[in-house]
Amino acid sequence: MVAKGESVPETSSVRIRQSLHSDLKVAAAELSELGGKVTMAGLLEEGIEGVLNTPLDSWVRWAKAGLDPVSVGDPSVSFRIRNDLSARLSVLAAHISRESHIDITKTHLLEVASRQVLAKARKEIGEMKALLKEIEHGG
Repeated sequence: MVAKGESVPETSSVRIRQSLHSDLKVAAAELSELGGKVTMAGLLEEGIEGVLNTPLDSWVRWAKAGLDPVSVGDPSVSFRIRNDLSARLSVLAAHISRESHIDITKTHLLEVASRQVLAKARKEIGEMKALLKEIEHGG
């Protein structure tokens, strides 16, 4: 619930693979269980921020190398992210396409953002669980 006087950020609908959606849901739940409220949207938006902060020349090299293809034909689900992030992803995809001469879409970048943030979340979950286990055993 939004406090009185606060504005709700406008959101856009994007599509992500169902399996990534499920993985984000599990990661958010595990991180929340380990301490603090973590949402799927928050995780994905963190991943998108990481994508947006990567230099354009790195993305051009990535596109030319043919890395991280989008899984075509996999079921996808609609997901809502902040409008500003959606727009910035579209602009970044257009710049990458222009510079690399390879068609890159917002969906490609969402896939990368999802995979990157999931890897980071899984690492954090593992570290937190190991720390809790150590504390439980008097370490």
